[in-house]
Amino acid sequence: MRARWWCALFLLAFLFGPFRCFGYKVRDARGNEFEFSSPPTAATIVPSATECVFAIGAEENLLAVSRFCRFPEGAKNKEKIGAYLDPDYEKIARIKPDVFIAPWSSDTRLEDGLRRIGVRCFFLNREGVENISSDLILLGELFDRKSEGMRESGRIEASIESARAKAAELKKNRSKRPRAIFMFGAMAAGKGSYVGDLMEIAGFENCASSVGRPWFVFPKELVISSGIEVILVESKGKEDFEHLSERFKKDPVWSSTPAVKSGKIFPVDSDSISIPSVRITEALSELSKILEKCGNSQKSRPKKDP
Repeated sequence: MRARWWCALFLLAFLFGPFRCFGYKVRDARGNEFEFSSPPTAATIVPSATECVFAIGAEENLLAVSRFCRFPEGAKNKEKIGAYLDPDYEKIARIKPDVFIAPWSSDTRLEDGLRRIGVRCFFLNREGVENISSDLILLGELFDRKSEGMRESGRIEASIESARAKAAELKKNRSKRPRAIFMFGAMAAGKGSYVGDLMEIAGFENCASSVGRPWFVFPKELVISSGIEVILVESKGKEDFEHLSERFKKDPVWSSTPAVKSGKIFPVDSDSISIPSVRITEALSELSKILEKCGNSQKSRPKKDP
């Protein structure tokens, strides 16, 4: 009996042992191939990547993050290696991660700097709502946590579909979508920005889309001509929002908008809205609630008889 048990064990080792030796291969968003015998150590200076790594449970492999990585709580305890514009290459060289998780960008300065210290970049997809779920799958493959990556990706996709469904349901009772603008200080979230995409999914018509740029200072002449019905404001808390809200009310141009006249200025939490990560579910939920609040004044008017 014992001899049979040892034979079975030997057979399993023979069949599956080679696969362990060879490890696994992964391609990043650019198509670069990586081969690992076990899940690699990594570092990043992209808060969205940090949040996604934690979401799939691979945080033990993450050696260092940017000084702006504050979520989730465990990210605060990771070693800090600067930020995108000022990475600390000396620290990165000392830590020597197997890979450096970076966004796909036309700016090659980060990649060039990492190449000089012998660290390879593992590139995620370009910024965009549709790429969050793709990045989760990619990171799941990188850290050999495919099921976790697929699970989180599915959760994100379900959240997006739910927000779209709510927007479609509310639209049935309206003649049109609320004309809105999202302001980060003096900057408006335009076409192609992460926040602009969120607004469209949630059911708003983005007044800043016509300019055709992701981010820009919204011209005063457009404030007057756009018929802005809802102002969404990036806010860091109640006091911050009250201060920003007063600025809109006292401004001679903004105060003339339907949004200010009807009191439709709404705060959106800075942390949930500014980072294209797994917290997209929180951002969409927040925008959906604001859309519901705007619903009463957006009901369809009955058509007059000719």
